[in-house]
Amino acid sequence: MDYKKVYEDWLSNPYFDEDTKAELKGIAGDEKEIEDRFYMELEFGTAGLRGVIGAGMNRMNIYTVRKATQGLANYIKKVGGQDRGVAIAYDSRRMSPEFADEAALCLGANGIKAYVFESLRPTPELSYAVRKLNCIAGINVTASHNPAEYNGYKVYWEDGAQITPPHDTGIMDEVKAVTDFNTVLTMDKKEAMDKNLYTVIGEDIDRPYMEEIKKLVIHQDVYFFYRASSWGWATWKDRWDLVDWEMRDYESFVKDPALVARLARGGSDMPGMLKQQMEGEIDSWAIRWCYAQSRADMLTVYPRISRVRNMGNDGSGTHTDAVA
Repeated sequence: MDYKKVYEDWLSNPYFDEDTKAELKGIAGDEKEIEDRFYMELEFGTAGLRGVIGAGMNRMNIYTVRKATQGLANYIKKVGGQDRGVAIAYDSRRMSPEFADEAALCLGANGIKAYVFESLRPTPELSYAVRKLNCIAGINVTASHNPAEYNGYKVYWEDGAQITPPHDTGIMDEVKAVTDFNTVLTMDKKEAMDKNLYTVIGEDIDRPYMEEIKKLVIHQDVYFFYRASSWGWATWKDRWDLVDWEMRDYESFVKDPALVARLARGGSDMPGMLKQQMEGEIDSWAIRWCYAQSRADMLTVYPRISRVRNMGNDGSGTHTDAVA
């Protein structure tokens, strides 16, 4: 592959937008950078796409995302699943919402409905949404623990799990078969919504998802704290209404500065993060949700948090802190 020829094609092809061309013009003369961006296509493997965000065929951008989605759409149509739709979630990384929309609009242009989460959601909830909505597949825009300049694109099948044989190789083959960006379909977002090919999902999935989680709690008096990791999942700022179903005194707890200050002396950074979140000082850390049926005094159980916090990682980048 002549990387310089491909570079020149991206500069001259009217398919690519002016911002993309401006970025590429900015590296003119930098042979090493041009080669790195164009010596190969960003590979779609069993885990999907993952790469540095930027212009070029070996980068994560709206065009490589569309191309991967066109391949996925072709495979979905090949197996007759186009009437079932695809659920799409994304994380807090740069360009994640934009990539999610590009995937949704490519699917829509192929006659496949997309169910797109209104804001950040964790991987397990995407898995749940795929099954709840009877989708044929799911897409999660995320790069897990990779550095901030990366983003990624993972595909899940109808069982809510990441793609496995024979679907993984089938999808990879279809993505590789897309060799011309001009054959990749997309459409206007308003048109997609008007044609019922783009549907926003959120609380209609959140609530039943939480209800299913609560059924798995062995000890119903356990306090659970979910927090977003520094590379991972969602800040649900200003969405405390979602956690107030079972513990009616929760509002008084989070709004009591004196109690927060007392808890902060317990040795964990959880109360400090909670206080900062309440005051709008931070967005990178957040209490994911808090559920409790017990009326026990928080101070009597709080000191036990430090012994079990960061007890595990579910693979999506979300850690769980628990106190019995």
